Amino acid sequence: MLKRCFILLLLTLLLSTAAGWPEPEPGAKVCVFLFTNLSETERRDIFRDIVTDALTVELKVAGFGVVPQAEWQKQLREEGVREEELLRGPVAVRLAGKLKADLALTGFVRIDDGDLLVGIKCYEVASERLILSLLRRGTASLQVYSLINDSAAELVAALRNPPAALPAETVTVQRQSVVEEVSSEDRVVELGIPVQVTLLSKDEGAEIYLAGERSLGRTEGGRLSFVSKAGTRLILTARKPGRYEARIETRLKKDTKLKLPPLQPVLPLELELEYSAFQFLGLGAAYRRYLEPGWRFWRLEDYLYLQYPFTYPRATPIPHNDLELQVGSYLFIPPGSRLRFGVAAGLGFIYTLAGSPPGYADAYLNPLDAWFELNLRNWALYYKVETKYFLGLFPDLNGTGYMEIYGPTLSLGVIRRW
Repeated sequence: MLKRCFILLLLTLLLSTAAGWPEPEPGAKVCVFLFTNLSETERRDIFRDIVTDALTVELKVAGFGVVPQAEWQKQLREEGVREEELLRGPVAVRLAGKLKADLALTGFVRIDDGDLLVGIKCYEVASERLILSLLRRGTASLQVYSLINDSAAELVAALRNPPAALPAETVTVQRQSVVEEVSSEDRVVELGIPVQVTLLSKDEGAEIYLAGERSLGRTEGGRLSFVSKAGTRLILTARKPGRYEARIETRLKKDTKLKLPPLQPVLPLELELEYSAFQFLGLGAAYRRYLEPGWRFWRLEDYLYLQYPFTYPRATPIPHNDLELQVGSYLFIPPGSRLRFGVAAGLGFIYTLAGSPPGYADAYLNPLDAWFELNLRNWALYYKVETKYFLGLFPDLNGTGYMEIYGPTLSLGVIRRW
């Protein structure tokens, strides 16, 4: 703050001595409305303040009277007008008229990826006509003062020698030509226009937050409406007890309807049904309970299948029962997302009823299960790859080592959550 005050003081002295302007004399009264900050964060307000303070200094040195900020902000509160509405010419002119000002100066400041964009418009209050419209781009650094000096020189010249009165339709054409000259920035010229945003949601009573912090309200009747500014990048978060939050990002151009994704329920229990390759005549079921909702869990699975010797149709099929206990976790992608990725590891054994009782037990270590999962609210589909390393602890059939006959087991499954 001290640095900024010092720079502004230095700027004032330089302008007073080097600009070659005469001593200030009573002149037109200007209402400089604090330029709206259209940057994504409020911390960029410092550039808005620098631009408005420096332009105010330039106007005073040039002999114009400036309405104190406290006066017009008080009038703003009494009128119930929002700051962004001052970017609309009729609103700025009406408010300046009530403050007995001759001129209304308004505009915006926007910082985007280190680039500074400043838009300035000046209106004559008595005739309600647009005198000047400027759009300047620069770097968000000390070069901002060069940008201000160039803008101020053109602004002061226009205020001292305002153009002749133009019919309304000519003014419209003039505005359009300005937009065409900076066609890549035509969205930015109208950034300050308030736009209506309507959020559509199937989750009744979901609370919507802006940037994850400021609440905009709750959905009622499947929707929530609010007013924002054109050109703003919205980061909205929907939250509801018992559901995972969902996030949506968009940049506003005009009145917009946004459809929020359905919120996935936070469910601690799951039941799985699974079918694995190379275990043709069988089906597995698993019970899953979460240690951390949406992330870590333990899982108990039992898979019963028959090994049928198709080359000997009259042979008796051999039953196998695969029982496994796992600990798993989802990775990277947050709960509630449509597509997720997870891993798990565990211990188990395959009991084979063959030969003389009691049969064979192949104990194994499962070092890695990895799967992709498609979420459909209370249901999910997954595709999984798993490995088994046999330990040879009991009378067994597979010995020691990885399952080599078929390689990793590939499985398809469905999950029901409740």
